[in-house]
This record gives sequence, C-alpha cells and structure tokens, in this order.
Amino acid sequence: MQMKESDVKSQGEVVAKAEYPEFETLDEVVEELGERRILKTINASIRTDAMNVARTKVVGRGPSQTVTLEALARCTVEEIAECAGDLEKLKELVANKLG
Repeated sequence: MQMKESDVKSQGEVVAKAEYPEFETLDEVVEELGERRILKTINASIRTDAMNVARTKVVGRGPSQTVTLEALARCTVEEIAECAGDLEKLKELVANKLG
C-alpha cells in the first residue's frame, strides 16, 4: 500500500489536498479496511455508476461511457480490486467484459 495525494478543487480552484491509500493487492485491502467497509465502498461506487448511467441517458453523453460503466458493473469486487491503480489493467478488464 502506498499513500497518494490529490488536489481537491472547488469551482476550478484547488482548495485542499486529499490523502488516501492506494492498495496493491486484495489482501491489503481486506486487512486495512475489512470486509464490511469494502462492501460499503463497492456498493457506493456501483450506486454512483448507476446514477451516472441514468444521468447520461438524460443529458446525453457519449455512448462509450455508458458501455464502459455497464462493463464495470459486470465485474466482481476481486476483479476491480486487482486493477486498482493500474489504468491499463482496468482498460483490459473492461475490454474483456465487452468482449
């Protein structure tokens, strides 16, 4: 696990920095967060994704975003956790789910 930091913006200006862990293995995630928090976090993410898909259908964004979110919704928690912090691995996972 590594600690990462990202800018927090409000109205286009950086107002703070957020520090968060970036996990390298599923075992690290389970050890650090526990099953209950992992499920809560994943469920919140899936809820947000579903809301974004619904919003996309109304306000009209590119179909590729909707397709990508639908592919992610087909992933298991373990599959997503294995891709944490690795964009190329996540792209490959999505491509395989679209497959």
